[in-house]
Amino acid sequence: MKSKFKTTVLLLLLSFSFSCITDDSDVLEEDINDEQASLTVDVSTLTQDQLLVQSYVKARPIIAHRGTDEYAPENTEASYRFARQVGADYIQIDMQMSKDNFLVGFRNDLDNHANISELFPGFESATVNHYTLAELKSMDVGSSFQSSTYDRSGYQGLKILTLEEIINICEGKLPDGSLDPADNGNRPGLYIRFYQPWFNPGMESVLKEELTRLGWYDDNLDNLRDVATVAGKVGVANTKGRVILATMEKTSLLKLEEVFGGKIPLAFWLWKSSNYIVEDDAKTYAEYISFGINHGAQFLAPNTSTSDLLKVWQSDLIRRTGARIQGFNIDTKGEMAKYTFNDLSSSDGNIYQLEYDLTDGFVTNRPQYATYFYSTYYLPVELRTNPAAPFYDTSEINNLMLNLGYQN
Repeated sequence: MKSKFKTTVLLLLLSFSFSCITDDSDVLEEDINDEQASLTVDVSTLTQDQLLVQSYVKARPIIAHRGTDEYAPENTEASYRFARQVGADYIQIDMQMSKDNFLVGFRNDLDNHANISELFPGFESATVNHYTLAELKSMDVGSSFQSSTYDRSGYQGLKILTLEEIINICEGKLPDGSLDPADNGNRPGLYIRFYQPWFNPGMESVLKEELTRLGWYDDNLDNLRDVATVAGKVGVANTKGRVILATMEKTSLLKLEEVFGGKIPLAFWLWKSSNYIVEDDAKTYAEYISFGINHGAQFLAPNTSTSDLLKVWQSDLIRRTGARIQGFNIDTKGEMAKYTFNDLSSSDGNIYQLEYDLTDGFVTNRPQYATYFYSTYYLPVELRTNPAAPFYDTSEINNLMLNLGYQN
C-alpha cells in the first residue's frame, strides 16, 4: 500500500503544476490541508454488532441505481429486469408510499416521468403520497423515456411497481409473480433508499412489516424465507444481506435505527449542500460520518458525481471508522478507474495510481459495465471474476432488451 506521504507529494506536485497556468490553486491547497487534518481528527468506529451485520454484504457489490436510467426508464420493470440480467448484486429503488399506504419504488417528481398532465391536470407537482395505488397504477411511466440510442416502443405503458412486485423481479419472476421466461438465474438483493422520507411519516415501520410479510426481513435473520438460487449466478437474494437500507437524511437514519434496531445493513449517503454537508473540510466530514456510525450505519456512501466527497483523504478517514464505502454514482470507465485498485493508466482515469480501493463497490447506472470492469481491470488479478463478465456494446444491450420483451 502506498503511503499517505506519497499522496501528499502528488497533491503538492499537482498544486505546483496548476499554479503555473492559473492563480486559482486554492482548491488543491485546501485538499492538502484537509488531508493533513484528517490524520488527527477524531472519528467514531463500528461496534462488533455493526461489523457482524456488515459482514452479511459481499465485499464489492454492484448496486444498480434505479435499475438503470441509461438504457430504460428508471425505477421500472424494464430497468430492474435489465439490472438483474446483467449481474447487478443489488437493485436500488427510491422508496415512497401511496396515499393508501402501499410501498412503491419511484421518485417524487412524477411530472418528469409520468403522464400526470393528461390524467390529473392541475396536479403536476403533486408527490407520490398524493395518489392512491390505483391512481399510481393508471400512470404511464415509460413513454417519457428519451434516448436516441435506446428508446423503444416496448417501454410505453410501463407502470409504477410495488415493493412486492420488485421483490418478485429480484427472485427471477415477472412483477405479477409468474415465471419470467427470460430469467437467467441471477437473484439480486434490494437496496432501498428512503427518498424524501418527510413526505411519508411512519414509512419505516410499514416497510419493516412488509419485508417481514414477504420473508425478506425478520428480527431473527435465520428465519428469512429461502430464495432459490442458481450455482455460478448472483445469489444475494438468498443471503442475510439481501436488503440494504439507505438514506441521506439524519432524521430518517434515527428512525431506521429505532425501527430495525441495527439488525439490517444500513447505508448513510453523503451529499454536499446547504442542508447536508455544507463544507467538506476534515472536521465537518469527520463529524458527519461519525453521526452515521453512531446511529447504526455500517456503510457510508459519498457522492462522487455532483461534488467529489470521496477524495483520497476522505476515503482514508472513513476506513478508520471500519465502515465500508459505496460511492455514488460511478458510471464510466474513468470514474471506476479513479476509485479502485486497477491496472489502468492515468489517461484512462486512474489518476491516483493507488494500490488500494477508495470505494467498496459502485452505485451505478451502468451495472453491466461495472461487472465487466471488475472482471477485466481490477487488481489483484486473483480477485477478478472468472470467467470474465461480458462487454455489452450498443447492439448487445438492444438485443438483451428485445429478449426481455421490449420491442423497438
